[in-house]
Amino acid sequence: QFNLSEKSNFILGADYKNEYYYNYGDRLTDRHIYAVFGQYDHKIDDKNEFILGARETWTTSGYLGENYDNFSMSAQYLHKLNDNESLYASYVESFIMPTLDQKYGTSSSATSNPDLKPQKGQNFELGWKRYSDDHVWKAAVYHIDITDNISPTWNKDTSKYKYKNEDFKN
Repeated sequence: QFNLSEKSNFILGADYKNEYYYNYGDRLTDRHIYAVFGQYDHKIDDKNEFILGARETWTTSGYLGENYDNFSMSAQYLHKLNDNESLYASYVESFIMPTLDQKYGTSSSATSNPDLKPQKGQNFELGWKRYSDDHVWKAAVYHIDITDNISPTWNKDTSKYKYKNEDFKN
């Protein structure tokens, strides 16, 4: 974390993951997942705050050359009504890769789908929060729009789940 001033700070981070997938004891594939992310937080005054975030995620060494690359961002405006209540507006982009098991795995309860794509989404939200003793009360209106949502569906004939992509809105 870097304190840029008494009203602003910046957080910078990175992540690395190496995933392996074994099929019946034999190593089928692995992939390297990298991410770099940052968040800028600025207190405009005692009651108002703005937060901006960004994340770059990418993979290398994907099975059959299949790799992903995605830039996503988020923004939030927060207005404090008093010490316990606030109003907020936010926008968040999401990115979720299919797991190696969903794409290539075999199990007694699921069928793999090597054609799965990552899901990408947008979430818009307006809300109110109140902290009261040990409780947090919230009311919000929101809109979620996900492209290629990774969804399990039950096949009663095979008694197995199969993962598929489908668009989702709420």
